[in-house]
Amino acid sequence: DGALLAACTGCTCVLVDTRSNQVLTTFSRHKDLVLDCDFSPTAGKVLSVGRAAEAFIWDAATGVLGLTLPMPRGWVTSCKWGTSVIMAGTASGLVLLWHPESGNQLGVLEGHTGPLSSCALSPDASSMTAVTCSLDASAIVWNLREQEPIVRLDCDNAAANCVAWAPNGRVIAVAHDKKACVLWAKQREGGASVWAISKSLEAHASEVWSCCFAPDSSQVVTVGADRTGRVFSVRSGALLCTLAGHAQWVWGCDWVGREIATCSMDCSVTVWDRAHVVDGSETQEVTPLVGLQVSASEELHTLSKELVWKRFDKQTLSVLSVTPAPPDAPVGQAGQASLSPAADRWVYSLYDTSFAVQSTSAVHTVRIEGFGKFCHMRAIWNPSNPSQVLSGTHGGNVLLLSDADTGRVLHGAHRTPGWVEDLFWSPDGQIAVAAGQQGTAILDMHRQQSFMLPIPMFAAALDGSKQRVAGLTLAGKGYERHATGGVIIQVHHNSEPLALQDPFGELAFSRERLCRWMCSDSLVAMTSSPASPFGCPQVVIFDATLGSVVCRFCSPFSEEFQRMEVVATAGGHDCQLVLADANGRIFVLELLNHHL
Repeated sequence: DGALLAACTGCTCVLVDTRSNQVLTTFSRHKDLVLDCDFSPTAGKVLSVGRAAEAFIWDAATGVLGLTLPMPRGWVTSCKWGTSVIMAGTASGLVLLWHPESGNQLGVLEGHTGPLSSCALSPDASSMTAVTCSLDASAIVWNLREQEPIVRLDCDNAAANCVAWAPNGRVIAVAHDKKACVLWAKQREGGASVWAISKSLEAHASEVWSCCFAPDSSQVVTVGADRTGRVFSVRSGALLCTLAGHAQWVWGCDWVGREIATCSMDCSVTVWDRAHVVDGSETQEVTPLVGLQVSASEELHTLSKELVWKRFDKQTLSVLSVTPAPPDAPVGQAGQASLSPAADRWVYSLYDTSFAVQSTSAVHTVRIEGFGKFCHMRAIWNPSNPSQVLSGTHGGNVLLLSDADTGRVLHGAHRTPGWVEDLFWSPDGQIAVAAGQQGTAILDMHRQQSFMLPIPMFAAALDGSKQRVAGLTLAGKGYERHATGGVIIQVHHNSEPLALQDPFGELAFSRERLCRWMCSDSLVAMTSSPASPFGCPQVVIFDATLGSVVCRFCSPFSEEFQRMEVVATAGGHDCQLVLADANGRIFVLELLNHHL
């Protein structure tokens, strides 16, 4: 009836009264991130699953654990609770089935070759059918009685993120990485029932993460990385309205009665009254950037999430050229991108153990074996060597690749405890900094030596003399980490770090790894998020000697800054900043008389 809402947040699952906005029950038995949850058909119990190979059934009223379902090792990514079966998908591609009362395992479905991202049961419980989708770019409709696939739905080489089954049983929605949600309709052909594409809903500006049907099956809501929800007509495919208000990616959605619930990376759940959402499809164009860099020839280069490469005049921001994504480009899968010293190629990490090198005409994907799964977080060019790429991983490995085109590992430069959060080269390409969750490594690539600074950092930057590191400190680990403040450390001296004065505590709200030296290393630039006490994204300039705030720039928009580079003015002074926010807006800021 929409009175209760279950939400996963970190290692906890909470139950909220949607009328009073009060938390009723908290379940905290998970050891790692909770990835999905679902109510029992009577809403008396909750099933929650997570990264630590856990699946728990607990009482909705008390939060008391009732049953632990047996699990193989690995992430449990999705779950659904039906009247006669519980199903859960895993990162290994398996789908596990249990009896909802006894917890006895009923079987295992095998057919996907990539991690499961979502599952849904047919609204007709007597049919014993279900549908699952995976990052292997497919969805599969299953016969649960025979535990065999009925049909595989191809997702056009796009990772499938979510699947939903309309309450009338006649339409399946599959949300995927190519900015679309595809509707598959059940049709009759030659006396047999087949599933065929009926509509492709394409209003989002980036990946679509989740989807859900209205109770009467007439509409479908989708949510995605462009921080919006979109409501479409199932019959016509027309966009009916846009749900805008979240500050970060919108991960999930649900629809009960006339209320739509959306949850976001901005740590909030919003409940929308569909009857009072203003209709209309006009929205601001959103083009998030994965890369922003100024070349040696003083041209500004950007790479969008769609892997479109643009060159700008740095002074006027007029467009000099636009290069579309090559046909084989992994659109929607790129992490942070880095431009080569010759400004002729981009390198960016992908979601698995590989990275891609993109020129103006082609993309070359390189897979790195032997360093764990889902591991690469950063990949950056050596500024003085057009062949070398430095890569950091989830497993704490920092790898120096001698050839970006082949991925040959010159040496595993360092291994840090905990994730590698950020990488930064000195201008001469001799020293690198690897910011990590349990310490910050200084890597001398020329001598192949390294040592650790015992300060965990979210972002780090080395000054021109290679004697000081400025960074954002952090606390926590895994997905539960968060920034705590700013600091400057003397690399080769055992002196106390200089804490940057942050009277409003805004650096603790930083979500992006943006930290740069500027003005001949006399100042440090950092950013804060819209969730800071100022209520808007900011660039904060600190005095590198005193640690005091010199000035701030407050964005007139709510989207946080995601890319930042320091560039020189016409007079050669490095006192300009080029930034891009989450909507792809580009800002050029210049420091004049202690004001941005």
